[in-house]
Amino acid sequence: MNSSTRCQAASLRQLPLRRSPTTFPARCLKGAIPAWSTLRVPFPVQPIDVGTSSWIGQRSTNQDRVYADQSTIALFDGIGGRAIGEVAATLALAETLRVSAIDRVSTQLDVLRCLQQADHTVATFADELGVSIGTTAVVVLFFVTGRRLSCQLGWAGDSTALLVRDEGIVDLTAAPPETDPAATIYHGLTSWIGTGDHRPPTAAEHSLYPGDILILVSDGVTDVLDPAEIGRIVIDSDTAQDAATAVTSVARDRVTKDNASAVVARVRPGDQTSSSISFSPAATTLTPNEAPAVVDQVSASKLAKTEWQ
Repeated sequence: MNSSTRCQAASLRQLPLRRSPTTFPARCLKGAIPAWSTLRVPFPVQPIDVGTSSWIGQRSTNQDRVYADQSTIALFDGIGGRAIGEVAATLALAETLRVSAIDRVSTQLDVLRCLQQADHTVATFADELGVSIGTTAVVVLFFVTGRRLSCQLGWAGDSTALLVRDEGIVDLTAAPPETDPAATIYHGLTSWIGTGDHRPPTAAEHSLYPGDILILVSDGVTDVLDPAEIGRIVIDSDTAQDAATAVTSVARDRVTKDNASAVVARVRPGDQTSSSISFSPAATTLTPNEAPAVVDQVSASKLAKTEWQ
């Protein structure tokens, strides 16, 4: 790391974020702050390889919107059957990025607030036009707590976030069966971003480890590929971009009728010289304690080496 990069990293580390921060020696920051201060770094320093891909499928327009950089990955899927779904997805993505950027600078990173603000923005726009629009959403905001890479995950609707760790894959956005007969259901959804009565977005926070892979996919992918198949495609790919392209290519080959989109983020090994972030040792299994809240509701599908062949 050169001196300018060190100065930049030190400057960023002076932006503490809330929620369970950890402590580490401030001497690493070259005197930028008093020793043993409690900090949270809002911008990861390039420990993540990302890629995106989107295909129109059998639709006349592509209503999916994807985004990826080393601090944020996101996928929005305009709800079919409603007007200008692609506009809803674009507005929601833009507002999510706007609010998350403000939150990082103001040291109050909150993915749920980002999606709630996106919901308000899309609904307000729709009211002005007198139309009903909506989009699904799945957003991951990366950050560093002490010396640990973590993420906030927020979602609404049936777009999916998968986590691959070691030989396990788990759906982080899986929900229990709907038991409330009064729940609003539109195209099988009870939650979305946009107009109409719907449940609010959901959020969870997860620690990440070297080698972890996060995969965001639209229902155009999950309609024709199950999680184990998606995991195999991603693991067999050399880069995150290769993985995202391969997932949508297979969905296309299987003649998905919907727009098919994928976003992939790989956490690089902790000993890689290009990364200035150091990680705790990786967990060998994916447990409810390591992936809280939502993971309790689903079981990991083991991906033995024989299944990859």
